[in-house]
Order: sequence, then C-alpha cells, then structure tokens
Amino acid sequence: MPASFANRPVSLRIYPDRLVVAAEGNILCEHRRVFQGNHQVPPRTIYDWRHYLAVLQRKPGALRNGATFAEFPPAFRQLQEQMLRKPGGDREMVDVLALVPRHAVVNTQLSPA
Repeated sequence: MPASFANRPVSLRIYPDRLVVAAEGNILCEHRRVFQGNHQVPPRTIYDWRHYLAVLQRKPGALRNGATFAEFPPAFRQLQEQMLRKPGGDREMVDVLALVPRHAVVNTQLSPA
C-alpha cells in the first residue's frame, strides 16, 4: 500500500489468490498471496518498493539501509550500487525509481512466482 495512506482507513479484500487494498473508491494495490507449506519456517515479509516512493522522495538516504530496498530487482540493485558511490547518488536513484510507475516499462514484480 502506498505510504501516503499510512494511518488512514483502508479496506482489505482477501481472495484465495490475492489481497486487494482499497480506499476512497480506488484500488490502491493488489498482491498475490504467498503461502508457506511449512509452519516451522518463520514468516516472510514481502516488500514492494514502489509503495515507499513518497517516503524516498522526502528521505532519499533511506535507500542505503531500508529492508524494502534490499529486495530490488537485480538491475536496480546494480544501478543502486553504482549511484550510491557518488555524492547525491541517492537523490538521483530516487528520481530514476520515480519514473518506473509512470512509464511501466519494466517488470518490477518482487513477489515470488
């Protein structure tokens, strides 16, 4: 769910194969459900970095240590490693990431298949 909806009421619709979060008459996000067959394995948190773009635009330094961004797709991880080596690189990386939802030219699905 986008960070702009933190601490605001939302509706969660649970389906056998997906979860849908809605608010104000709009679907905010939809995620495939992930089940683990073994209860001995600790639960896993799955992040979608796109939901944190608003936060990143205010605090680009979060790219360096946020758990959300450790799960970037490989191409984004490589770009991040290069950009964070130079001054102002975190801000530039945020600018690149902000283009993804607007142009949707890459598959940024982070959930397992």
